[in-house]
Amino acid sequence: MWNDILKPVTDLVKHYIPASRRIRKEREAKSAPLFHLAKESFDELKDLGWSDEHARNLSTAVAFGITENALLVLEKAQQISESPDFKAEFAKRLQDDLSVIGPTLEAAKFTSRDELRDLLGRILAGEVDKPGSFSRQTVTIAQNLTTENLHEFLKLRAVSWRLMLPEGGILCFAIGERTGLYSQEFLSFNWEKIGVSYYAAGEFLHLGLLQERPHGLSLSSNDGIWRLHHGKRAISVRAPADNVSLEFGMYVPTKAGSDILGLFLNEEFSPLPGYFEEVCEYWRATGFEVEEQ
Repeated sequence: MWNDILKPVTDLVKHYIPASRRIRKEREAKSAPLFHLAKESFDELKDLGWSDEHARNLSTAVAFGITENALLVLEKAQQISESPDFKAEFAKRLQDDLSVIGPTLEAAKFTSRDELRDLLGRILAGEVDKPGSFSRQTVTIAQNLTTENLHEFLKLRAVSWRLMLPEGGILCFAIGERTGLYSQEFLSFNWEKIGVSYYAAGEFLHLGLLQERPHGLSLSSNDGIWRLHHGKRAISVRAPADNVSLEFGMYVPTKAGSDILGLFLNEEFSPLPGYFEEVCEYWRATGFEVEEQ
């Protein structure tokens, strides 16, 4: 049975073994660990409940470049996934589109920290559950993060607001001492109060997690009402007149930054004392009606 399971590996090895006996022996010696790794991977996948076919396909991939780190990422994805049959959905995604799944498993080759494996697992689960949820750029940026980058970036959950729209949520930050570079005062909550160093904030920009808007971020609304979630709290904000935009400050997450932070928004995080109240009071002071739901 194991010979049948490893047939794809065997065929690939034979294809790459040249006629020269010396080189062939070298190749055979190098292929031995591949068989061992494939068998170990197959056994572990079977323990996770995968069928022979699905386990065989992935164990072959593991043997030819995807390290055991990928199995840990995959196990995390299986735990997080909302799919009732993650294994079948994952196999289907492998066949239909590797644009995110492939780079995510490739990134796992270089990921040894639990926190970053967890991040890649979340991306993998999200892409299996809702194909097209993530881009390769998000995977690339996630791969380039250090554990420290991720820990620092997750602090921004405390200043995140999700604008709820029929087509989905948009993640915004309400942060900074001014709404724009030379504009009016906004909040007292700056990087220092959030607990993020100036160096870390610069890293967010460099890594592609964050954008700085010198003129500030303001969002309009078709009906003059913004429905916002901050952690577990929800508010509605009503404009005092037509064609009035809601100010959020100078910083906004990129698409990748929004994707990554959004994966952790439903988890518990430490709120900043007084932050929620100060933001709501600012909007009220500028003429908006704010009501907590």
